[in-house]
Amino acid sequence: DPQTYYYAMFNPEPTFGQFCYNGCVLGLSVLGGPKDVWSRASIGLGYTGYMTNSTAVHEIGHAHGREHAPCGLYGQPSDPDYPYPAGNTGVWGYDITKNKLKEPEYADFMSYCSPIWTSDYTFAGIHSRVLKVGEQRRAAPGVLTPWQRFKVDEEGVATIIDTVELDTIPDGEPVLVDLLDEHGNKSGETTGYFFPYSHLPGGWVFAADQHPAEAALVHHFDYY
Repeated sequence: DPQTYYYAMFNPEPTFGQFCYNGCVLGLSVLGGPKDVWSRASIGLGYTGYMTNSTAVHEIGHAHGREHAPCGLYGQPSDPDYPYPAGNTGVWGYDITKNKLKEPEYADFMSYCSPIWTSDYTFAGIHSRVLKVGEQRRAAPGVLTPWQRFKVDEEGVATIIDTVELDTIPDGEPVLVDLLDEHGNKSGETTGYFFPYSHLPGGWVFAADQHPAEAALVHHFDYY
């Protein structure tokens, strides 16, 4: 179902403490656009406790295109348009399950701070995404076109994963991609579409599958 978002949970070690004793990534998503059906999947740790619940909400927020709210990010980038500099919700909230008000000082759930609630800004952004996803169902299907999908590391080097068929141009950031031949020499360039990871350097790039296979083994570009 193109309107379904998926969240996978896994436990790489028997306990959370064993896995994360020296720091860890709790979850991961890509920041896709409303037309990018393929991007509606995230992963996160499955240990019991508050951290697992808040991580799931946070990562599904990323899958809905939400960037970080500016609190506790340890140098990671945040949404430049977030309206409250401290990363708090900025407005009163209401928990209908506990009949309790939430002060404006609560941290937005797209930050790394706590306790968390949702800001009016994040709520409106997710509501807008839901409406746009719903519009895709009513839109006429496009022509399927092959796209090469690449995994990008922190140095900007991209290695091909596979070729997928999409019925629309990806909603990622347009980037100029250098094509390298089997000897590492530049053989051309093309436009790709970059989707950053939510919590790690790198991400995915989609480029139109229109180049000879031997010239598309490895791409390189500067996405910073």
